[in-house]
Amino acid sequence: MNYVIGEEIVLGAKPQRSTGPQPLNVPQVKRTVRNEYFEAGYKYSLYNIRPLPSGQFEYTFQRQDGEVTTYLFESISAAEQVIAHAKGDALPNHDDYYRSI
Repeated sequence: MNYVIGEEIVLGAKPQRSTGPQPLNVPQVKRTVRNEYFEAGYKYSLYNIRPLPSGQFEYTFQRQDGEVTTYLFESISAAEQVIAHAKGDALPNHDDYYRSI
């Protein structure tokens, strides 16, 4: 498990990548990150993780303004993929670690 209670997620603007010279008459566009689970401009904290009898996992997030949101995931790894994507992180490959033991 890579993300634990208290983990913070903030969606903001994507950094602009320079792809070489740009025409002067083209406006600079600030693109916001889109995510189906989290709204841009807010800070979310992972509030609770609960296994359900169905085998799913309930992840509860609290937004900085106090709004609480709950999502169901089929596995912990599915939830961690969503969190990693929102944070812009790459999840480590734990299989390599266990092979080295």
